[in-house]
Amino acid sequence: MVPHIHTSDGVSLVLNGRPFNVSSHDKNFEEVIEALESHEDAAFFENLLTRTQRQLETTLSLTHDMSYSGGVILYRGEVLANFAADRLVGRLEAGREAHPLICFLEKLQKNPSKRVVDRLYEFLEKGSIPLTGDGDFLAYKAVGADFKDIQLSKQEIVEGLGKTTENTEIYQEIKEAFLSLRCASSKRYS
Repeated sequence: MVPHIHTSDGVSLVLNGRPFNVSSHDKNFEEVIEALESHEDAAFFENLLTRTQRQLETTLSLTHDMSYSGGVILYRGEVLANFAADRLVGRLEAGREAHPLICFLEKLQKNPSKRVVDRLYEFLEKGSIPLTGDGDFLAYKAVGADFKDIQLSKQEIVEGLGKTTENTEIYQEIKEAFLSLRCASSKRYS
């Protein structure tokens, strides 16, 4: 029997003199509980609990040009160091669904603006703008029948660009993002 303590938050085990903690939210939690009830040996638990780590240490091909290796995202062999890449690493390491973010990040690399590449996903996340399964994002703007902003009724809205009058930094970033990603997508606005 493997020495362990089971609490409402999870399970703590001692395997070959090394402590392991498994949160009740961990994807392996139910399997650990079943193995404890079945009186599996320490080797079984060590294999189970290090399996995910071994998978993450190997290179994982995400797309033809993008891979995950050693805790970083590589695009055509170069390390991606931006907000979206950090979020993708987090999702991969947590074993969560990552396909929409992978597709988005690959499309984003085609954008010529480093500022957009570095900051667009952060903008989308803060605005709770969802990604579709193929990595596009959905954004809406309320306009009247005359295609003018319904709140100000004077600013013309150009499809896919948002507000086009003020040229502050944030509006410029949004405009660049839509223009660049619009060029990378044939029919949908990414």
